[in-house]
Amino acid sequence: MKRSWRTKMTKLRTSYGKNKTAQQLQMQIKEAPRDANILITELDPDTWFQFYDYRDQMNCPGDLLNLFKSTSFKENAVYIASCECGVIVRNPYLSDLKVAITSAGIADRKIVDEAGLTVLLHGYTPKFLNDIGVNDLKKTTDSVDEINKCKAIISVQGFEGALPVVLAGLTSLPIVSVPTSTGYGVSAKGYTALNTSLSSCTSGISVVNINNGFGAGEAVVRILDVIGNKS
Repeated sequence: MKRSWRTKMTKLRTSYGKNKTAQQLQMQIKEAPRDANILITELDPDTWFQFYDYRDQMNCPGDLLNLFKSTSFKENAVYIASCECGVIVRNPYLSDLKVAITSAGIADRKIVDEAGLTVLLHGYTPKFLNDIGVNDLKKTTDSVDEINKCKAIISVQGFEGALPVVLAGLTSLPIVSVPTSTGYGVSAKGYTALNTSLSSCTSGISVVNINNGFGAGEAVVRILDVIGNKS
């Protein structure tokens, strides 16, 4: 019998929250399927807390991951401060398949956490490796064994954007590069990092728009869903 390693598909409904009113968001939440997780990106906390308790706030997706692992669960609506996202968890299914979320440090944390949160709400486990930038190449190479325990990579970096290019040469996993606007001068608000991935001689890199952690998460989920259906 053909076996799929996702026994339960997780639905996710998303919304871009910037400039939306609390009433507009409530309407979208109401219209979502009752078994779907909900992710609202670029969301002002004051808007969220107009209709949810301000105490229901978490610092990062790692806190939410612990909720997914809990044996007792009820629907939770939380605000994730690190990536400015509102989340409603209705289906806490969690596969043991992991996605490596890599970055050079905390400067890109918002984008890193947005990507990891997207992966998590689809039912995959994010593995954060947040300090493996190429300015200390030994850290980068030492992380390869841990990365290879995952099924795909999301690599986030601003400045010159070298990290995803180097990782693509060190591992055969599918990799999605997320250029960010972190950097000075000729970093050009992310265009230098974007062009590094687009012009890389290392093959097999997919690239999303500048600062688009959500888009990278969605791209990796599609890859893993296809792989899973063929298993």
